[in-house]
Amino acid sequence: MKKIISFFFFLFLLENIIAQTIIGGILSQNTIFTKTNSPYLITSNLTIPQAFFLEIEPGCEINLLENVEIIVNGTFKAIGNQTDTIYFKSSNKNTLWSGITATMCSIEFEYVKLTDSKKIINQNYGNLKLINSLFSNINGFDGIALHSVKKAFIDKCKLVGIKNSGKIDAIDCDAADSITVTNCQIENWGDDAIDIGMQTSHAYIAYNFVKGCDYGLSVGENSKAFAERNIFIKNHGGFQSHYGATLIADHNTLYNNTFGVQCFHGGDANSGGNVHVKNTIFSNRNKNDYQIQTSSLLTISYCLSDKENLLGNNNILANPNFIDTTAQNFSLNAHSPCIDAGDFTSAKDSDGSITDIGAITYKSDINTIIHGKKIEEYILFPSPNFGNFSLFSLNGKKIEKVQIFNEKGIVFFSSTTPKISFEFTNFARGVYFCKIKINKQIFTEKIVVF
Repeated sequence: MKKIISFFFFLFLLENIIAQTIIGGILSQNTIFTKTNSPYLITSNLTIPQAFFLEIEPGCEINLLENVEIIVNGTFKAIGNQTDTIYFKSSNKNTLWSGITATMCSIEFEYVKLTDSKKIINQNYGNLKLINSLFSNINGFDGIALHSVKKAFIDKCKLVGIKNSGKIDAIDCDAADSITVTNCQIENWGDDAIDIGMQTSHAYIAYNFVKGCDYGLSVGENSKAFAERNIFIKNHGGFQSHYGATLIADHNTLYNNTFGVQCFHGGDANSGGNVHVKNTIFSNRNKNDYQIQTSSLLTISYCLSDKENLLGNNNILANPNFIDTTAQNFSLNAHSPCIDAGDFTSAKDSDGSITDIGAITYKSDINTIIHGKKIEEYILFPSPNFGNFSLFSLNGKKIEKVQIFNEKGIVFFSSTTPKISFEFTNFARGVYFCKIKINKQIFTEKIVVF
């Protein structure tokens, strides 16, 4: 009887192996994984050499054996769609594959579900684009680890970690030219949701929902970041800046975190960072709205706290009157003191009134954060600034011309070969305008210089 059972079990295993397209090793040509030949079983490390590409068709399922990884030195595209997701997962639910390791390459994922791995992507140099994708059950290393990448764009993704799995960041980015993280939902990572460090030049963090991590956003080592319209709840801390980094945080909601803002790292008295916060709600924190040391620089204006009087100007001590925190709806009710109480020099709300304090304006809803703002042709940040700001296009579109002029129309700067970073330390305080030409379209942005 045992022999009969063993025989049928062998036939079952054989049928499942035969039903999959088996692959591994080094690709010797440009390769496309087709839905017709799916599912695929990767039995050994799969390498994409610099000269070749691997493309995955919508609807493909990629199974990987334990500890197997995908090594990318060329181009890797997995572009699914709303009806045909692409799946990367372990061939055995009880084991983990090793994720993706990439160097000097281009990776683009859309409508991808990647699970059961020791990491998502560890990439050195090159470009990364992740849109509308889900990453979960990641255990071992930082989820997305980026080192010296030229441009990283992560939008409308969900990253779910494993609580108490150790010091593992959801997104860790060092020495990047630019990184954009927008409209993402990040939950339950052992360390920071987003960690920006090692002189990253331009980080734009906006319209994200972060819950159950160490810090929602940590910025260090002389990096520069601009964060707006984020909701950070039930984390150890909302924002952290340390070792000379600069963070400008505008229109955020920080709820039920242990700390709101920390301007240093650990117990090092010389680890101070710079944080400028405005139009932000600090609510229901467990210990302090902010922590500073002698080496820290912190400014807070046009903000609300329901626990303490904030340092700075035009701040409010009051209940923000959210709609329903138990349902994670941080919209403002009609009696909220946050309505029309923001910085009058900020852009007006959609109804033409003075901006509200917090991530979500009055009569808006949580979906504007979870599903996010439509990111257009470019990002200009920060504004307000101190005469230094960054401008870069999205989706690979070239910036054809930039002009900067004051309220009287006097042009201070004009270039048909603009750089990413602008420094105008000689600009007087006030309001300026930036005219941007991209793809034969003209856009105008207001810039406020402190």
